[in-house]
Amino acid sequence: MTSAVVVLALAATGCDRCTPEDPPPPPPSSPGVDPVDATFLDQVPAPAPSAAADLWTEVATDAWGRPTDAPPEPVRWRVPSCPLRYVLRSHHLYEVAEDREPAGQSMRAEIAANPSEGGVTLQATEVATAVVADGARGTATQHATIDWALPQVTTDGLRWREKDGPTTVWSAYGTVPALVGLFPSLPRVTAVGGHTKWGLDIFLQRTTQEIQRRRADGKPAPNVSPIERERDLEVKGFIDVGGERAMVLAASWTVVVDVRKRLMLRRAERWRGHFVMIPATGRLLHAALVGRSRQEIELDSRDRKESEGRGEIELRLVEACDGPTLPDVPPLKPGPL
Repeated sequence: MTSAVVVLALAATGCDRCTPEDPPPPPPSSPGVDPVDATFLDQVPAPAPSAAADLWTEVATDAWGRPTDAPPEPVRWRVPSCPLRYVLRSHHLYEVAEDREPAGQSMRAEIAANPSEGGVTLQATEVATAVVADGARGTATQHATIDWALPQVTTDGLRWREKDGPTTVWSAYGTVPALVGLFPSLPRVTAVGGHTKWGLDIFLQRTTQEIQRRRADGKPAPNVSPIERERDLEVKGFIDVGGERAMVLAASWTVVVDVRKRLMLRRAERWRGHFVMIPATGRLLHAALVGRSRQEIELDSRDRKESEGRGEIELRLVEACDGPTLPDVPPLKPGPL
């Protein structure tokens, strides 16, 4: 297989000239993007059925997981009664050449979720990324987040919605995966086997940062159409987590892209998601996404690159005033993976 540069990210492709603040080529539903034929998607192996759930198993204690009954009342999101701290991590690898180890990037971010009037204010307090190459992680780079707008999200109990968006932390895929893709919609009837459609509006980081700059300068924000996504979400069951009842949800979805502008880009992705939330507090405890991808880039008839990639995105609740929490994600350290 010829060399290629592809970073797997949720509905976002990487490139060899991209930096964390220079997002990759346009994702699906952007101008000039059309669905690719299903045969290309057939070439992408699906993640193992338990791949996303396994990330939960790695952080859950041995005492957690006993099946329990569903609550008598519908499960709903709630504004937290105290500040929460989440840690978000991602790890993406892509092929670079037949005789080299896959390369990519690791990311770790701390997210503060503070109750505010009518909702929750989110802030990325720390963001670090590190390049992965030849089987080892390099020294982490700390990213300034001081100019990132603080999104406020509200909920009707079924889903979280951003006020005065889009913002980088909630809606954009770039340095940090969009949080909107980690807080799923809930079904109206939360019985085991229940399904709901989870619709997402996603933007590129360069778009959200330009909107933020214009607002800071007192200028009107441009009217930008989101990248629309929809996932089918299923209630898998209810388990005991530290004496609290938890609801487990799962999702699987695909992304297909065909861009034909200055270059030809075809990409297909398969993803699985696993989510654990606590009905008593209405909080998300854990979210995990695992994906596989295949991409072809053709600059001209003589320069065609192919690559396969894989990635993980995980969000953990690590601090709260009450209820269960999870172990922190260690800081990124250089060295062998």
